[in-house]
Amino acid sequence: MDTTVRHNASGARNEICIDGRVVGFADYRIAGDTVEFPHTEITPLLRGCWYVAEYLREHPEYEHLRAS
Repeated sequence: MDTTVRHNASGARNEICIDGRVVGFADYRIAGDTVEFPHTEITPLLRGCWYVAEYLREHPEYEHLRAS
């Protein structure tokens, strides 16, 4: 299984692909010096992990990126 993450600038989102098929994405918008992620979605069979929140919790070095 080949898993990749790609930036889709024209769609303003980051996409996760398995074997070339988009299985999830994180929409984003830039607001000044902040990047907001208003919507994330993952294929139902792959759900079960709140990725962004979990990633920030596991990587405290990025805590400064969280909006207050």
